[in-house]
Amino acid sequence: LEAASKISLRFSDAPSVDPQCEALFKLFDGALGTVELGRLLKGPDTGRLVTLRRRASARSPDLASATDLARSVAHPRVAKVLGSFAGRAAWYVASEYIAGVTLFELSEAAAKQTVPLDAGVAARIVLDTLTAAAEAQQLLAATANLHDVRCVFSDSIWLASYGEVFVSELLIAPFIAGSLDPAAALPSALAD
Repeated sequence: LEAASKISLRFSDAPSVDPQCEALFKLFDGALGTVELGRLLKGPDTGRLVTLRRRASARSPDLASATDLARSVAHPRVAKVLGSFAGRAAWYVASEYIAGVTLFELSEAAAKQTVPLDAGVAARIVLDTLTAAAEAQQLLAATANLHDVRCVFSDSIWLASYGEVFVSELLIAPFIAGSLDPAAALPSALAD
């Protein structure tokens, strides 16, 4: 009984019998895995469109803790992590949906068309990405005493259709990337 009282379960650890989200269609296969457009099926955000990052395996305690912490981070340049959800066939990390493309998708499209990105556009993307990453780092240091957390991955940087740059999967992307070859996190145009 004493050992049982030391175990603490979080709501996010509870298994789900019913799916909490549904994947509507695949957006792309990126360096960090499959990204899908989805919809939440339960809770106060029922019906909300979200970006779903498919998890290859069941949730780990470390990922659950990172997800819980990421849910508490709010910043204008950070796509809000909404939590881990069970789908019909997989677990997903759901984040705020941003209409646009990722840096991964942009670099793949430029490489396929062999058309270089305009230097001014590329400079703006790099500047905005580094600014967003620096602001995310400052926020994590101030709120969670976390320092030097990698938050720039080619498919966790979103370029919104209206021109803003967002960091997504903050604190989550390193767990996903940890199971990949380091070169896989680079856009193919940069990996060669």
